[in-house]
Amino acid sequence: MWLIEKAAWKPCVRRNAKGERVQLDRGQFHTSLRNLGEAWSWGKNKVARFLERLEDHEMIGTVAGQSGCTITICNYDVYQDARDSSDQDGGTVAGQSRDTQEEGKEYTSVSKDTSVVMPRASEKGHRIPANWHPGPLPATVAALVAQWPPGREERELEGFRDYWEARTRDAARSDWDKVWHNRIRDQHDRVLRENRNGSGNFNSGGRSGVAEAIHTARDRLGLSR
Repeated sequence: MWLIEKAAWKPCVRRNAKGERVQLDRGQFHTSLRNLGEAWSWGKNKVARFLERLEDHEMIGTVAGQSGCTITICNYDVYQDARDSSDQDGGTVAGQSRDTQEEGKEYTSVSKDTSVVMPRASEKGHRIPANWHPGPLPATVAALVAQWPPGREERELEGFRDYWEARTRDAARSDWDKVWHNRIRDQHDRVLRENRNGSGNFNSGGRSGVAEAIHTARDRLGLSR
């Protein structure tokens, strides 16, 4: 709800914390993990995990840049009906104007053209395909995997496929590569910790019992996507 309230209700230009102009489309919001953490009283890592969960559930789309992150609210029109523009002018715009004055930024109406791609509403989720294999990893994710011990990526991928193939509820995703990338980010610290402790080579066919139990519990709570 906080993100929906902060999102632009019409195309505009907003100035970021550095004073740079950021072009936004309807339903978009430009910010940084630090600013969100300050607003929500959360740590940066918790903010990042929360945004990843929203993205996995196709509630938002994110595009990272040097000055911060542009968040797109999926199905924004469902939440903010624009049929009565007078109400928007008297309410949402006024609220956004107050926010920008407080933050030293400004809004300006611009063309609807934008370099940030809005997720297509027609993209529907589907179950993980049989014998699914991910495509090439993004550079930042590949850098994490490069720190893993030999063979660990294959083990994690096998467990990832087995988990999603066996899951019976909430098992549809529109972009399985992205889900896999988020899984790597989420498991990175655990993999390094197990490798340091010498437990990363136990049970070559899968995870150690304790790690498996923790992982299963986190997945059931929706914390490991």
